[in-house]
Amino acid sequence: MKIGIIGVGGMGSGIARNLLKTGNKIFAYDKQYKCEKALNDLGINTASSLKELQDASVIFLSLPDTDSVDNTVFGHGGLVSLNFKGTIIDTGTTDPSFTTKAAEQLINHHIKFIDAPVSGLESKALKGELTSMLGSSNEELIELRSLIESYSKTLVVLGGIGQGQLAKMLNNVLYNTACASVAEILAVAVKHDINLDGFYEIVCNSTGNSKAFEIFVPLIRQGIFSPGGEVGAGLSMEKAFKDMLAFKEVTQNEPESVPVTNACFQTYQAALDKGFGDKNKGAMARVWHDWPEA
Repeated sequence: MKIGIIGVGGMGSGIARNLLKTGNKIFAYDKQYKCEKALNDLGINTASSLKELQDASVIFLSLPDTDSVDNTVFGHGGLVSLNFKGTIIDTGTTDPSFTTKAAEQLINHHIKFIDAPVSGLESKALKGELTSMLGSSNEELIELRSLIESYSKTLVVLGGIGQGQLAKMLNNVLYNTACASVAEILAVAVKHDINLDGFYEIVCNSTGNSKAFEIFVPLIRQGIFSPGGEVGAGLSMEKAFKDMLAFKEVTQNEPESVPVTNACFQTYQAALDKGFGDKNKGAMARVWHDWPEA
């Protein structure tokens, strides 16, 4: 079976490498990231255009945002215009409402669209230890499960189309809320002259701990505010802000029911207003304290 993957940056290249384990022919395409030799050395074919993927049975998307998915699928020279017939599995973080509408439209083109966003660092992608959240049914996954399991340590089916993206968005917003809380707490600790080495050790071994605390407190203290998987910091605040906006849309008719998350939104927005959009989420700490950048 011919399998395509579009987008082979940090996460996508890890997924592609693990798809090789399924014994299928893997073809990768990325219009920006140049990785031909590295992938070819592993046995992955590299395509020079989307046209080379039009006869694939399944195409995985590992793209940065909803616009990229939209252009790749529906845009000029995209998969629909190339008359692709098969299954598209979206592993990126895409707006849930777009996902639902896209799936409905693609039925008319005899294309099945499944949302299967992943969570985990680039290192986990390489090891095949990602968490996959699927907007699908178990029946739809009979032929596809082994492909997704090749790069996933955990695979959870959440319901119909869009439910995977909704779950991913909610998970990301939980993380963002924790980052905003870390920013405030760290500022209070500094103001009251708490020994930060000791405080970090205490929290990491107590009930107040979180992934946000473990990852970002050391980065903040070292003045490391650059995004990127190499330091575990993830996307820049500007790129990750889409989750907060999607959450706003989902809860627009009941804003009073999410006061804590709305407060997080304000801190996030304040950091963006200060020009920290190209920084990692630890930059929210700079809203409350003047942490110098290394």
